[in-house]
Amino acid sequence: MFEHDRSAARGEMIVRGLYDFEHVGTQHENNAEQNKREARLGCAHAHKLIEGIKVDLSDAAKAAGKTFPESFADYAVTNTWATTPLPKGIKLHLRHEIQASALTIAAQLDYLSSWAHLSVMSTTLTIGEFKARLPEALALVQKGEFVTVTYGRGKRPVAVFGPPPRAPRRKLGHLAGKFSVTIHPDFKMTEEEFLGA
Repeated sequence: MFEHDRSAARGEMIVRGLYDFEHVGTQHENNAEQNKREARLGCAHAHKLIEGIKVDLSDAAKAAGKTFPESFADYAVTNTWATTPLPKGIKLHLRHEIQASALTIAAQLDYLSSWAHLSVMSTTLTIGEFKARLPEALALVQKGEFVTVTYGRGKRPVAVFGPPPRAPRRKLGHLAGKFSVTIHPDFKMTEEEFLGA
């Protein structure tokens, strides 16, 4: 769900919820190959899974006389799979729900940045188009967008090009409280000595 979407390019799109339905197969875990085959084909119909996520006007918005949402706060999102058993062979991952109390602010930012690409526009090209439009595709990647390359009549995705992952944040304060430094009042050093001249 998105707070707003002012253009076809989705330049200001914000991810508000991410429900990841994973198809894992219906067989016993010892039958891994059969589970892989089932997972490729799908263990349940997509429309049935998505129907379990209900989006409607919130009670507060209805009480205010609104007939359509004016902001994200006017939506009421209900995950009926929280109370209804999922179809066999399906796992639901709520990628947007994290325990804020258990994470530092930095950890929350790292978590959110790992999903930041989901709010970025993605372009799909066949292998032929990708070869012919390589400079354009690289320019899109430089802007932070993702380019998916497909192959064959079924346009099967074979590669995804995107910006490199962000470097992990350096954690400061590893030595806090483990030692102390005391500078004596009679300590003297010239600038040349300090700079190693």
